[in-house]
Order: sequence, then C-alpha cells, then structure tokens
Amino acid sequence: MPTQEEQLYTTNRPHPKVWIASTAAILLLLSLPSILPPDGQTHPGQFLGRFHVGLIHLPIGLLFLVPVFDLAAKKRPALQQAAAITLNIATITAFLSALLGIILAHAGAFSVDEVRTHLWTGIVLAIAAIAITQLRTFLPQRALLTIPLALLTLWTAHTGGKIVYGDDWLTEFLPHLAPSRSYPSVDPEGVYAKQVQPILNANCVKCHGSQERKGNLRLDSYGHLLDGGTSGDIVAAGHPERSILLHRITLPPNDPKLMPKKGEPLTPAEIETLRAWITAGASPSATPTTQP
Repeated sequence: MPTQEEQLYTTNRPHPKVWIASTAAILLLLSLPSILPPDGQTHPGQFLGRFHVGLIHLPIGLLFLVPVFDLAAKKRPALQQAAAITLNIATITAFLSALLGIILAHAGAFSVDEVRTHLWTGIVLAIAAIAITQLRTFLPQRALLTIPLALLTLWTAHTGGKIVYGDDWLTEFLPHLAPSRSYPSVDPEGVYAKQVQPILNANCVKCHGSQERKGNLRLDSYGHLLDGGTSGDIVAAGHPERSILLHRITLPPNDPKLMPKKGEPLTPAEIETLRAWITAGASPSATPTTQP
C-alpha cells in the first residue's frame, strides 16, 4: 500500500495542460526582453510597470516559506500539501512580477545598465519557480530544490535593492564596515551652500538622495557629490568639459541619459551656475563674487 507521501506525489502531478502553459510562460519571459528592451523612454505601460514594486514582495515571502514547509514535512507529511499550494501561488506571482518588471524596465524608470542584471535574475527566478513547481512532484527530496530557489530569491532581491540604494545598500550603515570619510567643510555663506546645493535639491535629490540613490549616486551633500556614483566622479574641479554632471544636464531633450529624468530640465541660468562653480574649482567654501 502506498504511503501518504507517495499518494501526495501521485495526486499532485501536473496535468499536461499545465506543462503546456508552463512552457509558454517560460518562452514569453525569455522573449519579452527582446520585444520590450529598456530604452530609457517613458511609455504608456509605465503605469502597469509600477505595480511590480508592490507585487514582488509576495513571491519573495512565499518562496522563503516553501523550503520551511518541505523540511517540516519530514515529520509531518501533510505539510507537503501546504508547500505545494504555497509554491503554486509563489510561482504565479513571480511570473506576474517578472512581466511587470520587464514593462517597468522598458518604460524608462531606470537606465539600461542599472536594470539589466536585476531584470535577468528576476526572469531566471520566475523560470526556476515554474520548472521546480513541475519537477518537485517527481522527487522525494523536495527541499533540495526549494532551498536553492530561496537563495536565488535572495540574490534577485539584492540586485533590486542595488538599483535603488546603490552597491553598498546592505552594508553602508554597518558600524564595522562603514568607511571613515573626511569631507572639506562647507561654508554656509559660500557659493556651494547658497547656489549649488539648492539647485541639486530642487532637481536631483529626489532620485539621488538618502531615500533613493539611482546609479549609486547621492547629491544631497558636498561629500556625497565628491563620492560620485557607478559612472565614477561626476565633477572634475576646474574642468567643466570633463564633468559628467554637466554633460548629463546639457544633453539634447530626446536623449535617454538627459538628467533629471523626473521633472523639467535645468534652466540655462542653473546650468551656468553649476558650470561657473566647477570652472572655479568646485570649492565647498568659495564665496560669491561681488557684482559691481
């Protein structure tokens, strides 16, 4: 007579239609990045893509819960049914999250370089969840599949966190890992404090501040401005022609790398203020020149 666990294996085996649907879902995920490549432009689909941020937390939690059920089922076999149901829900929501993530990337929320790794780790995670949902019914040691799936979930979440908060988003505020930083003093009456930082606050800090740090770049203080981002130093003191900051804010209106991405471009007066400050040495303490 078959054991209770063997009976669960038999009753939970997927219908051929499920195999067909799973194969179609995998092919869709693999082909969409070519059909909807990230191009840095705003699209109507951006509205749908934003739901990726909310939905993605559901499969993350469920995919961590599945191996817990699988391991606990060694003593309580009935939990295999709970693991199967949880994995099915996680797989469906992971697939939908990946679809929305592709749309979000295509809609221009982030640059191509920032999203590429996360986009493909999300696709691989969704495909792995679909495959394991089908294959685990044939294998007695199911946790051997779902534990690596949970680790892949952790890696995918990590690559997503890096997009928003930078490469050191997990370690930045750990006391024993945080680097000691020494920044020049900022004169509260100087050009930087009175003219430059207000321009950055009004136009740049929304995407490059303490809450959101696209491109691993913060522009909410002089020290962080000097740190630069994933593109390297963005200010070359005395050399405006070599300063990435000036280059990005003076690109043509239709260029996907024009900054800021959100809101209106900087005014000619604001650009000239930044240019003059960089040309004069990008000092944190230089005082304004008195006009005759």
